[in-house]
Amino acid sequence: MFCPNCGSQNADGTAYCRTCGVNLSLVPQALTGQLADDRSSRRKRKRHNDGPPSLARGMTQAFMGVGFFIVALAIFFSPGGRGWWWAMLFPAFSLLGRGIAEIVSTQAAMRHLQNNPTTGAMPPRRQTGELPPQPPGYVMPPPSVTEQTTRHLDPEKDRYPR
Repeated sequence: MFCPNCGSQNADGTAYCRTCGVNLSLVPQALTGQLADDRSSRRKRKRHNDGPPSLARGMTQAFMGVGFFIVALAIFFSPGGRGWWWAMLFPAFSLLGRGIAEIVSTQAAMRHLQNNPTTGAMPPRRQTGELPPQPPGYVMPPPSVTEQTTRHLDPEKDRYPR
């Protein structure tokens, strides 16, 4: 069996690579396709701030926050809800705050894109072999070191003074 880290050959039953020490116990299972996928068994929690700011996501959260606030007021005015109506304010203000923050960050990102239209744009592509423009007065150096050193050092003949 070959080590997936360094590529050195190891005996088939070894647990660790003899060269780099990486764990080789799962390599045969991975090669046969019997390796269990841990990601499918674990429940991943989706974060609320995945991706760039979105106006639609901000408005959705703000409206949900307003909805929770309306439910909290309805519970407050109901006969049995005077003791726990305030519990509905936690998700209401949380969603409302996140929604407003998302809307504001979306508007700030749009303003930034309008003020800086070249942000993220790539420079124009150069043709193969094209060199950048040289500053004025630039003298091209000799193509090799030996050309400069084998010439006679006569100031009238030397094109490239030092």
